[in-house]
Amino acid sequence: MEFEFTLDLEHELRSLTKMSILRESANFRLDSSLVCAIMYQESYKSCKNFIEATFASRYEHGFYEKYLFERPLVGVNPNYNKVSRSTERRSRAMSFGSMQIMLQTAREFGFNHPYGPALCWPTANVHYGCKILKKYLLTYGPVDGIRKYNGSIKNPDTLVYYENIQSHLESGRYLEILDG
Repeated sequence: MEFEFTLDLEHELRSLTKMSILRESANFRLDSSLVCAIMYQESYKSCKNFIEATFASRYEHGFYEKYLFERPLVGVNPNYNKVSRSTERRSRAMSFGSMQIMLQTAREFGFNHPYGPALCWPTANVHYGCKILKKYLLTYGPVDGIRKYNGSIKNPDTLVYYENIQSHLESGRYLEILDG
């Protein structure tokens, strides 16, 4: 019985993700192929299956130390009565979902759900991923906007990230997100 449930869950998540990609990429005037290529790079190429990629989360200790430790929280969560400040601070150093959105960045872009893992849900993940990507592309241009999405224009590793995105676009590897 559990095996059938997993298949149904994957089908539902895939449908919801595809719908979210098409809606949000049109809403933010982004190429849906670019959105899928970023999702592929961020989660799908390193996860075992669609469900794992959808609910992927990572703690970025270096991000916490550099940007959050003993600093005021930006984009204050109005729901602190549900989440302690220390939990919120640590959670902001995590990236969530198939687009691997840092909670800190999501807060800066208006995400106000009390729990960071809510960013894993496809509708929220794709919405905020597209919102952030569009802002970076407008601010920094196509190459540096994609590099900024990965963290920093100054970090040489983000140039490799950009090249990987281009490779995914050329090869069509990202299509498995839409087609299964």
